[in-house]
Amino acid sequence: MRPAILITCLLMASHGAAGAQLQELFSRHVKVVRPQGKFAGQLIKVQPGSGSGWREVAEPGAGFRISIPSSATIGPEKAGNRVLRAVLAETRLRPFPVIRVDSFAPKPREPDTIDADYVEEYARQYPEQSGLERFTVTDRGLVLKGKKQAFAMVGGTYFQDGKPAYRVQWAYLSKDRQLFITFDCAEDLWPDYQESAARILLSLNLEPERR
Repeated sequence: MRPAILITCLLMASHGAAGAQLQELFSRHVKVVRPQGKFAGQLIKVQPGSGSGWREVAEPGAGFRISIPSSATIGPEKAGNRVLRAVLAETRLRPFPVIRVDSFAPKPREPDTIDADYVEEYARQYPEQSGLERFTVTDRGLVLKGKKQAFAMVGGTYFQDGKPAYRVQWAYLSKDRQLFITFDCAEDLWPDYQESAARILLSLNLEPERR
């Protein structure tokens, strides 16, 4: 049974009814501030992946744990900044549904916190910064987990080898580390995998920061 869902709809009165925007969505697992697109709604409908059919992957060196479907294939070996790559299924459509985690050491003067304004700028710059063909932002929001975990979320459509695809990414910044958790799949597969992607992302747990 799914847990009870709590949803708050606060509207921007300054823009009037026609231009009002949803300001928050939340469940007991997550809050999404300034949500745009359908994926934020998916996040508050599900629980983190756990139990039968799921396995936890711990990456203590990179400072996180995450759950993926038991049937997912992990590989290849870690290289460079890539600390996890798991293919949920091999299909006739590419890109395969895949979750990736990349870890970076922050550089001097780089941002180390995320707020709603950072998310707006992150989404604005993402089509150019991603290097993906014809990326169109459809989803974004500030994702809050617990008291200290804030993520910039951006999602949208793009083309790979001329075929439409979908991507959603969470970015985490701190003084100690930067994590980018990315889910990709063929656009035609997204309706089938968006719940799994939401449950994977919600399962993410970060180790405490160094003091």
